[in-house]
Amino acid sequence: MKFQKGSKEVTYLVRSQVLDLGSLWTFSGLSKQLLPLRKDTSDDGLGSVCFDAVSNREDLFKLVYHFFKVTDRSSSPPPPPPSSSSSSSSAAAAAAASSSSSSSILGTGGMPDLEDLCKMLQGRYPFLLVRVLENYPTMLRKVQCILGDRDEDSTSAGPLNGLQEDCLSTLSREEPVTITVEGTSRSAPLLVIVLALENLDSAEALLDASARVDVCEWWGQSPHINIAGRTPLHALLEFLQRAKQEGEGGIQKRERGLGLLRRLAKASREANCLRWELRVGGGGKTTTALGLACIYGDAEAVKVLREEGGAAAVNVRSLAFLAIGGWEEFFGDRRYLTPPPSSNERAEVVRALGEMGMVVNRARKIDGHTPLSLAVARTREAIVETLLDLGALSFPSCPHIIDPPASPTETQSLSSSPSSPPLSSSHPLPTVDEVSPLRLACEKQTPSLVRLLCEKGKANPNAPGKREKGGRAAHPVMAAVRSSSPSSDSSTAEVVTILHEFRADMNFPQSLEDDNHTPLTLAVSRGMIETSKALGSSGVHNAAARHTLPRNPVIEAMASSESATDLLSFLLERGADPNQLGLLEIFRKGEKGRERILVSPLQASLLTEQEDLLAIVKLLIHHGARCVPPPRTQSLRSPEPPASSEEVSRPSPPPVCQASALLLASSDKRTGHLSAKIPDLIRLLCSEGGGNPNLPGKGREGDTHGEELPLQAVLRLASEYDDALGSHYEERTKDPALVEDVVVPRLLALLICGANPNAVAGDGHSPLSLACSLGLEGAAELLLERGAKPRGVRAAGAKHRVPLVEAARRLCSPALLTRLLDRGADPNARGVVRLSKDLEVLASPLEVVMYECDQRVMDGYVGNVDEKKRKCTEEASQLLIDRGARADLPPAAAATVTSQTAGGGGEEIDRAVDAVRVPSARERQISPLVIACQVPFCDTLVRRLCKEAKANPNVRGDTFYDRRKFPLAVVLERYNLNRTVPKGSVELLKALIEAGADLYKQESWPRNLPRWLSRISDRDLLLQLIRAAPFGLIDFRGPNLLHYFLNEKPPWKEGVVALIERGVTVLERLEEKVAALMEGES
Repeated sequence: MKFQKGSKEVTYLVRSQVLDLGSLWTFSGLSKQLLPLRKDTSDDGLGSVCFDAVSNREDLFKLVYHFFKVTDRSSSPPPPPPSSSSSSSSAAAAAAASSSSSSSILGTGGMPDLEDLCKMLQGRYPFLLVRVLENYPTMLRKVQCILGDRDEDSTSAGPLNGLQEDCLSTLSREEPVTITVEGTSRSAPLLVIVLALENLDSAEALLDASARVDVCEWWGQSPHINIAGRTPLHALLEFLQRAKQEGEGGIQKRERGLGLLRRLAKASREANCLRWELRVGGGGKTTTALGLACIYGDAEAVKVLREEGGAAAVNVRSLAFLAIGGWEEFFGDRRYLTPPPSSNERAEVVRALGEMGMVVNRARKIDGHTPLSLAVARTREAIVETLLDLGALSFPSCPHIIDPPASPTETQSLSSSPSSPPLSSSHPLPTVDEVSPLRLACEKQTPSLVRLLCEKGKANPNAPGKREKGGRAAHPVMAAVRSSSPSSDSSTAEVVTILHEFRADMNFPQSLEDDNHTPLTLAVSRGMIETSKALGSSGVHNAAARHTLPRNPVIEAMASSESATDLLSFLLERGADPNQLGLLEIFRKGEKGRERILVSPLQASLLTEQEDLLAIVKLLIHHGARCVPPPRTQSLRSPEPPASSEEVSRPSPPPVCQASALLLASSDKRTGHLSAKIPDLIRLLCSEGGGNPNLPGKGREGDTHGEELPLQAVLRLASEYDDALGSHYEERTKDPALVEDVVVPRLLALLICGANPNAVAGDGHSPLSLACSLGLEGAAELLLERGAKPRGVRAAGAKHRVPLVEAARRLCSPALLTRLLDRGADPNARGVVRLSKDLEVLASPLEVVMYECDQRVMDGYVGNVDEKKRKCTEEASQLLIDRGARADLPPAAAATVTSQTAGGGGEEIDRAVDAVRVPSARERQISPLVIACQVPFCDTLVRRLCKEAKANPNVRGDTFYDRRKFPLAVVLERYNLNRTVPKGSVELLKALIEAGADLYKQESWPRNLPRWLSRISDRDLLLQLIRAAPFGLIDFRGPNLLHYFLNEKPPWKEGVVALIERGVTVLERLEEKVAALMEGES
């Protein structure tokens, strides 16, 4: 591409300032056609240097220094090879890139360029040429050539030694002052120094002497002092700011300073440095003197600078952001280099900018803020009111307020007189990412700003807006509630009231972005009572029935507070639906943790911890709440296909709480004074709320049990404190007061309301059988008085549970057994009973009483059964036997054996039998006598079982864990490690013999005779056993017995004779002893 002087491409490149000064100078050296343009000092030529930008002043400093560096390198010997470091390589590349341009300037025709450069540098770059000579001595001739007749460095006259006023006349007008503090050097023009020291007399003297004002201070780490600082104009603005902070003491200083400002601004305009920028903040951020005055909130300084042309070709809109934001525009963390001005002072600056023609309704691209939205974000009400007076609108605005969009130029020439009229206050439409002032005001909880924006700013209270660029839009009402907390409840309520005055919709649909909340439900969930009342003042909008995640404000009120009676009353009076399902978060044990479910208000009142539960339920029922069965989750799904993609993405509904309100009340775990109100609550739900005490359902949300009746739910409440499954006989209800104070009053309330005392639940339990299984004597007595059948209730398809069988499981409840027997319970009735976690059998009361003995045997406690346990077993057995309990085994033909089909694996089981681990008792022949023979010192019980309960000691029977044994075999199979007679075995043998046990029945004997048989001290009993034992057993164990009897002192001759008579083989080593014993007899 070819460039010529005056070409449009070069003109556009220079004017656009895309390239900095150093880049332009390097760029011009790439072409011979561009080199002559360096002499062009017009605005379009490369010879023109604009010092407005800080970077340009610094770039020129570096450019000149680099010029001498390259020149010195070209005249010196070749340097050594460059190092491998990247920094050295880049420096060498930069030098090589600009060598062509530098060498061309230093040619024969280059001297005029140096002269022009010297004039441009004079007084602006302190000691630049002196530093050149220090670093590059070979440039002495060229520097002297540049200086000409001057014997001093034209860029500086040397250091200043004093600041006395009488010395000012003898000082050079361009003389700088050099100060070094902790390695940082600062070279400042004398005019900047005297202004920093607030010496206005000296400043005026310097201006009278025509001191240069197009200079600035330089600072940096010595010797590299190449960072541009303040100009005299900037220093004077700082002085005015300090004087303003002094209050009344600084008024005269300010008046004099403002006069000096006008003079200095005029001089700066003539020197073309009125728009010189100053670096403020990090990231290369700069501002002009006018911008600095806006930051300081100095309206008088702004007007002076404007009158002197300081606003020419300046973006006034950006000045408005500086006036509103101040130092926060540069330091986001609210750090202030000086104390911030007040909001009124900033408002005066904004008004002054408005007189300059500021466009108030245009947003900046960086963050989407308009001046109005930024003022609202900073909560500066005075500025907001000023902007509204200037014609600012709060977007989104009401449709009839917005004028057709216009595109006024942002950059205005404002050098005209202050009496010129401001620009037209047109209202361009907002951009996509424009920030909403009304939403910000709502989030800031400032009612005065909200009213201002709605009245003067014509804000649309129903239009969603953004709080930041790129953020999500939200309605003002929702934004106000979302950003609030209970501590700001009153201010939020006032904001909502103002929005309602301007016809804001309080009941727009639920939003997935807000967790399916409406403004009302969100306020209620946070416990903000005043805000909730303000939102509900126009009526409560109930969520659509088809919504899969509905929010009910009534439920939210109970979930957020334990005392929500007043708020509930208000919501219900305003039209809240007392039967509408709504979301509720509950805690579940296990991996699920917290889970959302759908509940009715009545269910929510019982699932949350409400202090005045009875009053809340009364309130709900009074407004139409009904205790009806909960719907299934599938009923909430709409059968219609989704109409839009939004409905496709809608999440599936959470599960519906299947626990009815009546069952929740019946199984409520409150204790103390709160529990005393539950019976009244049950009566209220049944009598006025439509609750059915005979309708089954779930008593707890997430309960794994099947459906149950309210009576059973009350009784199971006691089981949580006393688990009957697998508990030992001596354990009773751990909290007896719980039974009397909690369970019984609730049972009475349900029975009064019509609950059926003989209703059977899905597990086969009637209320009476369940109470007996838990050992609840008071509850059982109440049920019997109210008509419960003591013999139990059979229900089709359910297990048959017999109250007396369940009561027999509680060994230490003889009073309960007595009550049931007195009421006509059958002592021989058989029912399904759960004896342990994995054992459920069909048994009679007497068999269940003996279960504890069998359990102890299986657990390895034979011979160590404590006295209390044995006594309880005997008492319970005695009571049952006295009332007619039989221990004779049922006929074998009555046993129903479970069968399993070969193909499908299904089971054809009698519904009355459910054997979990072992076959049922109807398949087994459970023998209380066999079980009693396992327990020591139960000879009395054995005698009673045989004599009174008609137990047959010659019949084989089963235990709960073993099968087909005779009583005699059970006793003889007992084992001791030390071969001594087990405790109580002799007494049990005698009891069996007395009861008619046939010792000569071969099947009744065990497989082997016990080793402790010879230790029996009762000789008569031992002789009976020896004479009746089967030959095989006596022949196997006989030699040992014979040896034992012969070694006794004296030998037991009768026993020896009895063994020989049974045909026991006499060992050879024992023949002499036997013969001697027999001879002695003869």
